[in-house]
Amino acid sequence: MADKFRRETILAKNLLSSQPAELQRMLAKVNVVELPIPAETVYAIHEHPDAPGHVRRAAELGLIEEGTDPESRQPRYYVSNVLRPLIRPLLTEEEYVEACAAAARSLHKLWVTEPAQSETVS
Repeated sequence: MADKFRRETILAKNLLSSQPAELQRMLAKVNVVELPIPAETVYAIHEHPDAPGHVRRAAELGLIEEGTDPESRQPRYYVSNVLRPLIRPLLTEEEYVEACAAAARSLHKLWVTEPAQSETVS
């Protein structure tokens, strides 16, 4: 069992190291949220001109999990905590806090503010 885990860690490390630094940093930033999040929140956390390309590439490689929200039918993204020991060191403490704040602002807007506004309009 330990050998299998070690092998998977080595494979993940090699796969990560072969990716552009900004894609690796995106994974570290998205990993601050420990649940599947909308693409809009991923882009709010990872403000980069090629953010959609980074998400697409990471999903193709299995570095970010991609699913569909059953209610909204919109994509959701999640970075497994298995990668955390490899990607967390890529962010400074300040960058980590900034990623948390960006995620909180985006999710509050999407899940609290906008739904409340649509309820009052209905």
